[in-house]
Amino acid sequence: MKNSFKKVSLLTTLLLSVQLLFAQTTITGKVTDESGGLLPGVTVLIKGTSTGTVTNLDGEYSIPNVSQNSILQFSFVGMATEEVPVQNQSIINVVMRADAIGLDEVIAVGYGTMKRADISGASANVSTSDFEDLPSINIAESMQGRVAGLAITSNSGSPGTSSKIRIRGGNSMLGSNDPLIVLDGVAVNIGLNDINPNDIATLDILKDASSTAIYGSRGANGVIVITTKTGNSDKPRIQISTDYSFDQVANKYELLNAKDFVALNNISLTGPSADTDWQNEIFQSGYTSNTQLSIAGGTKKLNYYLSGSFVDQDGLVINTGYQKSTLRSNIDTKINDKLNVALNLTITKTERNNTSDNASSKGSPIWQSLIWSPTEAVFNEDGTYNRNDQYSSISLNPVMVAKNRKEDVFATTLIANSKLDYEIIDNLVYSAILGAENIKTEGAYFTNHNVSPTTGSGRSYNDNFFWQFSNFLTYKNTFNELHRMSVMLGFEQSQNTNKGFNADGTNLATESVGYHNLALNESAGIGSYWSRSALRSYLSRATYSYKNKYLLTATFRLDGSSKFQGSNKYSAFPSVALGWRLSEESFMQSVEKIDNLKLRASWGITGSQAIQPYGTLALLAPRVYSYGTAQALTGYMPSGAPNPDLKWEETTQINIGADLTMYNGRLNITADYFKKNTDGLLQAKALPLYNGGGSIISNIGEIENTGFEFSVGGEIMNKSDFSWNVNANFSKLKNEVISIGEEEQIFPGEEYANGFLSSKVFIVKPGESLGSIYGYNFLGIWQQDEAAEALKFGNVPGDSKYEDLDGNNIIDGGDQKIIGKGLPDFTWGLNNSFAYKNIDLNIMIEGVEGRDIINLGYAGAGVAVGDARAITLADAKNTWTESNPNTIWPKIGSSSNTDHINSSKWLQDGSYIKIRNISLAYSIPKDKLKIGDLRIVLSGQNLITFTNYKGFDPEVSSTGKSDIDQGLDLGSYPTAKSYSLGLTLNF
Repeated sequence: MKNSFKKVSLLTTLLLSVQLLFAQTTITGKVTDESGGLLPGVTVLIKGTSTGTVTNLDGEYSIPNVSQNSILQFSFVGMATEEVPVQNQSIINVVMRADAIGLDEVIAVGYGTMKRADISGASANVSTSDFEDLPSINIAESMQGRVAGLAITSNSGSPGTSSKIRIRGGNSMLGSNDPLIVLDGVAVNIGLNDINPNDIATLDILKDASSTAIYGSRGANGVIVITTKTGNSDKPRIQISTDYSFDQVANKYELLNAKDFVALNNISLTGPSADTDWQNEIFQSGYTSNTQLSIAGGTKKLNYYLSGSFVDQDGLVINTGYQKSTLRSNIDTKINDKLNVALNLTITKTERNNTSDNASSKGSPIWQSLIWSPTEAVFNEDGTYNRNDQYSSISLNPVMVAKNRKEDVFATTLIANSKLDYEIIDNLVYSAILGAENIKTEGAYFTNHNVSPTTGSGRSYNDNFFWQFSNFLTYKNTFNELHRMSVMLGFEQSQNTNKGFNADGTNLATESVGYHNLALNESAGIGSYWSRSALRSYLSRATYSYKNKYLLTATFRLDGSSKFQGSNKYSAFPSVALGWRLSEESFMQSVEKIDNLKLRASWGITGSQAIQPYGTLALLAPRVYSYGTAQALTGYMPSGAPNPDLKWEETTQINIGADLTMYNGRLNITADYFKKNTDGLLQAKALPLYNGGGSIISNIGEIENTGFEFSVGGEIMNKSDFSWNVNANFSKLKNEVISIGEEEQIFPGEEYANGFLSSKVFIVKPGESLGSIYGYNFLGIWQQDEAAEALKFGNVPGDSKYEDLDGNNIIDGGDQKIIGKGLPDFTWGLNNSFAYKNIDLNIMIEGVEGRDIINLGYAGAGVAVGDARAITLADAKNTWTESNPNTIWPKIGSSSNTDHINSSKWLQDGSYIKIRNISLAYSIPKDKLKIGDLRIVLSGQNLITFTNYKGFDPEVSSTGKSDIDQGLDLGSYPTAKSYSLGLTLNF
């Protein structure tokens, strides 16, 4: 009997064990931080699987079909990973603790993810929570000053304008130096300003070659990897937010009033005059409104995230504006235990009105506002526009131009990404990503009689279609709890097709049709184009970790481009990175203050195919000839010589770094030194006329970038109701041209300011940096006791004095030299975050040091040459006289004086310290509002700038995204100082 009872008991126990082993239930819970604050966006996974979810806006989660013997893993940026056995629980609430080191934090890398602890390259994760209270409509502006080695400059304050972004300096002279943007696993051609900041879940910056070589020919300038938000298996969560910003010009030029203008320029007025402040006439108080709506939720099998946004911006210059509408749909579904499918769709429509920032043009109202006489009125007595400035400028009335110009740009962007993940066997996953991007852009302009004596209109259309198909296998496993490894093998094909046409004409029969009937132009021209390029790639990555102490990452990519010929069509891009976590060694265990100490070293090669499609071929260009007949004939001739031996630009980079975390994660330090050399620069070389003229693209020259990056983050205080965190970074970059082939120097760029600056002002020369400014060295003013010496140059006391380098007593082209550089010596950023109960305060400060800018807006107002026939600058009142010798301003009316515009007189220190943004937020929890939680934010952007620069803003790059001619201010559209109010409601 006893034996029977034992058998029955044993059988019952086994059955219960089996039932518990395979029993599955739905686990729910809430995740909070140590102070009880809700944590949305926490990743919750069943350990050892890819099954999981993300906490909603209330920090809640739900995972179905969880076995009782499973372990739940909770991970979040800046928090220590928590693991909780399920056992017999159905409700699991977790409190996550701060972990500045974030070793288990998952970082996006090329074609996959890695734990931060395993990364031995140089990368940075930008937490979107750092700027979620900022009203910026451009994520690039929000990142300014926050990442070491990431330099972001606003090209212009013009509505909708993109920023100039550099990761560890510029590598190329001919091609773009913009980083590659990877959105949800697919490389895209759009800029960061085209991505809705509210849709971004994670943002990672890949800086060294071991991180970017996996992208091959597209990774030389660094990579920005963006992952957008997804839904979760929970009830729908709705977020509504709105921001409204009041924008104004932060700084204006100090110009003469009418009385001082007349006195300085020795003008005799024949009648009454106005006293017009032209800057006040063209500038206005603008606004920016940004409205967002998102819905996230899901079921056991399907998750979704839907969002929409609308931005409306009225610019600082009258009659300028920008509108952007965005819709996004992210859907992912679990077909079964092995197959997951995701589909992301987004469409963006933008419209820009009169935002072209051609500051050097006579049609620029900003440029004209600096040189038009204050004695002139906006309107004549009969109410018509005043067209002529009889005293100071031969250009057009700034207000007339601003209000009457018609330049519109419309764009529609559609991006579709689909991804499939299939677990073939345990630890082996096949992934396929198919992405497509279509950008349609239409430009239209209409020039009426108030903008130009010659009326006209034109339209242009561009259609760019890009697709990418990526396939890769990923194997991950751990052996004996000592060896952790992963291998990825992949194949990728992409193609880009670009086409368009344009038509324009002059002398419209009637202005009433604007740009809607080009046939009414008296003379017309038309053009069209089409091109296609393709890239085929084979890629791989292997990682290995031994005892979590010794780390190895190796990547290899082989790219084949249709832009190159023969044996140069394919190029290989390898990399290797090593890491050593000293803190895991036995001899470090007694050092209790150190949580983590890791040394890193990497080497790799990336590339660039910075040429246009068919750039290696001899292309034909139309030419019009007349053979003594009344009608000219059109023929074709080569526009340049072919170069079948043309090769890729290659950038070799080494990186040495260290990561240190101390005091239980309260102090986190990262330091990196890098050196990268770009060889075989792709450049256009002019051909002599006896060889047919034109140009040929060749591999000529080398550029080197070296630098040091340092970042530190610390938790200064963490009490029950109060916390204070500080993050700071510092970057020093040296750019040097090593060689430019057979040439001793190259003068790139153009002659700026519509003839106001009649010579090129930038030089590329071995031993110097890109952006070197070239011109005359201004020595001051000739004084009375220098009359004899001044006479040798044809000058008299009171005239401008320049350095005579060649000693021939003539100031000519032989006396020019490098007088400055547009590249700063170093940059830094400092961010302070304070939290007290439901109140948050964030202060971001950014600094740039050692940058020169040639201020042509200042020169245009200060010199009576070219379009400016009189001086309008207030500083110029301090002219030289015998009793006032200590000045830089020559005496008025001297016929022997020459003011060279490309001289150090107009070179100004572009260093600055800027209070980039301050935000103050207050959260009202749901238990008080009942319907949801509300967050109220007051913020200010570009509040104060400490600088010696005398232009609108030292953060300027009038020539756009070029690195050759950085450091030039043509009186560009100023950036705005903004005050904002924002409301966010979650329910």
